[in-house]
Amino acid sequence: RLDELPQVFDVLVGDMSFVGTRPEVTKYVEKYTSEMYSTLLLPAGITSNASIKYKDEARLLDVADNVDKVYVETVLPEKMKYNLTYIKNFSLFGDLRIMFETVSTIFFKDDEIMFKENSMSQLLLQNRKIVLDNVSKFSVLMTVYKSDNPNYFKISLNSILNQTAFPTEIVIVKDGQVPQTIQNVINEVDSLYPDIIRQVQLKTNVGLGLALNVGLKECRYELVARMDSDDICLPERFEKQLAIFSKYPETDIVGCPVKEFVGTPDNIVGKRDVPFDNTSIYQYARRRDPFNHPTVMYRKSKVMKFGPYGNYRKNQDTALWIDLLSNGCVAYNVPEYLLMFRFDERTYAKRKSWINTQTLIKIRWHGYKIGFNSFYDFLVVAIAQLGMYILPVCFQKFVYTKILRK
Repeated sequence: RLDELPQVFDVLVGDMSFVGTRPEVTKYVEKYTSEMYSTLLLPAGITSNASIKYKDEARLLDVADNVDKVYVETVLPEKMKYNLTYIKNFSLFGDLRIMFETVSTIFFKDDEIMFKENSMSQLLLQNRKIVLDNVSKFSVLMTVYKSDNPNYFKISLNSILNQTAFPTEIVIVKDGQVPQTIQNVINEVDSLYPDIIRQVQLKTNVGLGLALNVGLKECRYELVARMDSDDICLPERFEKQLAIFSKYPETDIVGCPVKEFVGTPDNIVGKRDVPFDNTSIYQYARRRDPFNHPTVMYRKSKVMKFGPYGNYRKNQDTALWIDLLSNGCVAYNVPEYLLMFRFDERTYAKRKSWINTQTLIKIRWHGYKIGFNSFYDFLVVAIAQLGMYILPVCFQKFVYTKILRK
């Protein structure tokens, strides 16, 4: 940028380096942890990994009510992870790589770098054909089945109905016959909010992916918000997601990070952070899911065109993200925790199954075959999944709580 030209002179006289951690303004420095202060020991740099990853920072913060709060609690810690890693792993080769990525970021569009065969300009034109006046109209898509907890289901539905942006419809797919306790919850909400609930009954249980495909066909609106039957939306979730679709009409998917809880929402046991900007999402998705599935709001037309959900009993969303992103879909995650994800000890046991392991490896192999991720990315995921399957549940819990959810 032109306002950074004087910094080139600072580099020449030795007051700055071309690559290095960029200091924050004073009010944010005051919020540093003791570890973060170590980033001030070295000369400031014009560019860094954090600068590249968060080049769209201003766009992401546009939808935040309290910019300082969101920045300090969500964005700053993530940027500092990159800065601290840079300090610990400093090398000449690493600096050269960052310089090259900086130049690439300036002169090439994100999607030209990731998928040169896709024309972003064409995607923008296609998306802008959607009437933006109707952006506030959207569907919520849920599924329920016989083993769902009716109390959790009721709490989940109430969190949808208490949104600052009220849904136009809630499509509930009953994946097989459900007990009367579940049906009573649906009937109660239907009586209070007539014409909002739309029930879709499946004769037999077909699994989450296929049930969602049926529900998607029933959704009447372009924007569809996913929701699970036991999670809890914070009141402004839909409003903040709609704001991104309205301001940036090229967007196809919007999610957010989640807080994990056990029992009651005040018993927070973990968080699942995700990358915020489009470039970081593409990079992250090569090995891990870049979205928390119950948080996403996406364009129905894109899901139906490039998806929909595959016939998998597990990891249906992983396959969908690969299909959407490999076809150039534009994505963001709101930099705020807008959903409470219900978690329990059985979650670890569910993930430690051969079906789960085999399915995920198969999906990641598909990603490699279509050129979405490298063979090395595939190997990393395959080895990690096999290790999680072979090793005891206590080890899996350690990895999730101390490494992946750090």
